[in-house]
Amino acid sequence: QNEAEESRGRRSTGSGRGPEREPDYPNTEFVSQKRAWRERRPRGGMQVAVRESARDSLREMAAAKPSEASQPCCHRGSEPSHPLRVVSWNIGLRGLATLASSTAASFDAPDVHGISRRQSFGSLAALLAALDADIVCFQEVKLREMERHLALVDGWDSYFSLCRAREPRTSGGRYAGVATFCRTGCRPRLAAEGVTGVLDSSIGHRASLVAESSEEELRQIDSEGRCVITVHADLALLNVYAPANTASDPEESERRRAFKASFLRALELRCRDLAAAGLRVLLIGDMNISPSRLDSAREAELLQAPPPPSASRLWLQALLGPPRPFFADAFRALHPARGGAYSCFHVASGADRHNYGSRIDLALLAPPPLLPSTGQAGSGQAGSGLAGSGLAGGSSAHASVGATAPPSRRGGPSFDLSLFSDCSAAAPPLSLHACEIVELEGSDHLPLRLLLSGLEQRSPPPQLPLSSRSRLGGQSVLSGFLVSQPPPPATAPPSAVRRRRFCPCSKS
Repeated sequence: QNEAEESRGRRSTGSGRGPEREPDYPNTEFVSQKRAWRERRPRGGMQVAVRESARDSLREMAAAKPSEASQPCCHRGSEPSHPLRVVSWNIGLRGLATLASSTAASFDAPDVHGISRRQSFGSLAALLAALDADIVCFQEVKLREMERHLALVDGWDSYFSLCRAREPRTSGGRYAGVATFCRTGCRPRLAAEGVTGVLDSSIGHRASLVAESSEEELRQIDSEGRCVITVHADLALLNVYAPANTASDPEESERRRAFKASFLRALELRCRDLAAAGLRVLLIGDMNISPSRLDSAREAELLQAPPPPSASRLWLQALLGPPRPFFADAFRALHPARGGAYSCFHVASGADRHNYGSRIDLALLAPPPLLPSTGQAGSGQAGSGLAGSGLAGGSSAHASVGATAPPSRRGGPSFDLSLFSDCSAAAPPLSLHACEIVELEGSDHLPLRLLLSGLEQRSPPPQLPLSSRSRLGGQSVLSGFLVSQPPPPATAPPSAVRRRRFCPCSKS
C-alpha cells in the first residue's frame, strides 16, 4: 500500500515529465482554491483504504469457493450467497467510441499540468476486462447510433438507451446515453429503456407515472437517453444519468431546472412502483447530486454557515431518511464519516490531481442492505458519523435504521420492514460486502464498484428484444435504433448475429 501511494505521489508531482510547474487554472471558479489545493495530498489517498477493505472481502469469498472464481457471479452453483460485482462509470470525458477505439493512442500528450491521461483501452473487450465486473453500467456513452464493435463482445450482452433529441444542444444526438453490459451468466430476465416505461412497457409497474403525467410529458423525460432498466431475478437495476443544470442563460437554466425536477420525480415514482411490486431496487449511476457537505470538497472546507441545500439534494435526502428511508446510500452505509472520497473532478483545472471534487456517482439500494459485520439493515449507520462531523448539511441524509427481527425465509438475520416505506415483504434486502471508488483513468469520473450477495437467479434467461445482439441482427450499423423494433425471426442463423467476434475477457 505504501509503495502504491508513493507511486501516486510521483505521478502527481510530475516526475518524469520535466520540472514541476504551477498549474494553470483556466476556470475562474477554481482560482480562489489554489492555496488550499497546494496543501492537499494527491488524489487517491482516501480511496486506498476503500480498495483495501474491498480486497479483503474479495479474498475471503475467493478462499471460500476458489474453484468457482471464474464463473459468472449470478449463476455460480446453486447457493444464493455468491457475490455479484457491479460497476458504474461515467465515461463522458472520452465517450465509448474513443475509450474502446483500437486506433486512438492509449494516452494523451501531457496537458498544461504535466499529466498524461488515458485516452483508449484498445477495444471494448479490454475496457470491460479492466473493470472486472459482472454488470457494467456506463453513463454518457455519447453515441448517435450503434456500431457492432461498440455493442457486441463475446461473453457479454448489452442494453442501450441513446439520445433521441436531434438539436444543436445535444450535438445532433451525440449526447448523454447510457449502456448496461451484463455477462452472459448474468443476463437479465427483463430489460427496458427509459425511466417512465413509455418507450418500452415490458417491465411494467408504472401506474404512479401514468396517473401523474401525460404521455407527451413522459416521452420528453425519456428523450435524452438517461436510463436503462434491467431485472435480474428479483433485482431491478436502474442505470441512470441524471440531468445537470449547467446553462448560463437564465431562461435555459430555468428550463433545465424544471426538466431535472421532472426527471427525478419520475425516477422516484418508478422506483417506488418497482419496490411495491416486490422487487429489490438498485439505482446506480451519475446522479449529479452530492448527498451532503461531506461529499463535496468545496462545501467541506467552508468555515461559515453553508448555503441552503439545493432542491435536488433535498429530494435525495428525503429518500435516504429519516424517519422512513426508502433508499440506502451504499457507500455511506459502509463508510459513514469518511471524507475526501470523491468520484468527479474538474480535470481541466487539475482538480483531480489534488483530490478536489465531489461524490455524485451513487449506488442506492432499496430496501437498505444487510451489512455482514452487523447482520442489520444499513441505511447507513452514517447518521451518527455525519452528525459528529458537522457536515450533515440540512436535514440528515442518513439514519441508523438497522433492526433485528426473526430470521427471514432466506436465512440469516432479517429486518423490521415497518422502518422502510413502500418495500414489500417479498423483497428482503441484499447483503452489501463492499462499495469502493476505483482509481481508473479515462474520464473525469472514477468508477464506483459494488459487491453484493443474496440474488437467487439459477440459470441465464433467453435473449431479450432490447439486447444489442437481438437489435443488431446481421446489420453492420444499428439504423432505426430510435424506433421500437421486434426481435429478429427465429429462423435467422446464429452466424448472422456473431459475424464479428472478439476475444473473450481474460477474467470473469
